[in-house]
Amino acid sequence: MNLIIIPRIRLDDDDELDLARLLAACEEADGSAELPLDKSLNHNQELPSFFLAKDADDPDSGLLGILSVFSPLAAEAEITSFVRPDLRGTGIFLRLLTAAEEALAQGGCQDELFVCESGQDAGAATVIRLGARKDFTEFSLSHPATPEARAILEAAVAGAPGLLVRQAAETDLFTILKVIAGSFYGSPEDEESIVRASLSSATRRQYLALAGDQAVGAAALGFNGEEASIHGVAISPESRSLGYGRALVARLALLAQAEGKRATIDVDSTNARAYHLYLSLGFTVDRATDYWRRPFPR
Repeated sequence: MNLIIIPRIRLDDDDELDLARLLAACEEADGSAELPLDKSLNHNQELPSFFLAKDADDPDSGLLGILSVFSPLAAEAEITSFVRPDLRGTGIFLRLLTAAEEALAQGGCQDELFVCESGQDAGAATVIRLGARKDFTEFSLSHPATPEARAILEAAVAGAPGLLVRQAAETDLFTILKVIAGSFYGSPEDEESIVRASLSSATRRQYLALAGDQAVGAAALGFNGEEASIHGVAISPESRSLGYGRALVARLALLAQAEGKRATIDVDSTNARAYHLYLSLGFTVDRATDYWRRPFPR
């Protein structure tokens, strides 16, 4: 095998077909395999987001492995990788990682977050050997959209009758930044970069929540196939505990369902309050993903 690593800023149609075959093989072996392709929020759009492992001597063999980088914050990179089941343990992942780290070194990365589905012991063992430590677990939830569950969403919206949720425009940028200041995006520069990307993304819609003429909340909907994912839910500090967060999430879930999409949302294990809020709105847990952190190699 003559292994080569090919960097890509984005995947072309042939790449996506090869990826679908690779993920199908991994899903058969492991039970599940998902790799989000939308990298529109990456901090540096000029750096590769994908690294493909192929056999130069056998181009028809397709993808032997892939590594994906998601880095909305300049200092942090989420790394997800899949290797063909029959080729695991042959060094493909380490070759992919080395290539990705060479690119990330140009962007000021400080931490790597390795993404491993909970229960996948082999993947966890690999990143532990690299010196990573478990940082948190992220729960992926979806809304069943049954009449009973939909009624819960409608009741949540009715519980905040004065709240208006509208799609945001570029002119709302600094209003949104004021709402989310310090919520979860790190530095003001990172927050501005992410919101600007969200406002201009072809696969995402940014929303603003207002009570009267006061902006009290913000969130986004990201569209991927049959799903619409709720992201970046934030309520300004002075407007919390008034039911606005609950109503905002419910409103976006209903918007997603009105367009025939399955409403989803992610929450990490450090945010118990949000986790229980989403459960109370009828969302159910689909899967859990562990994030393992290590300082970026120097």
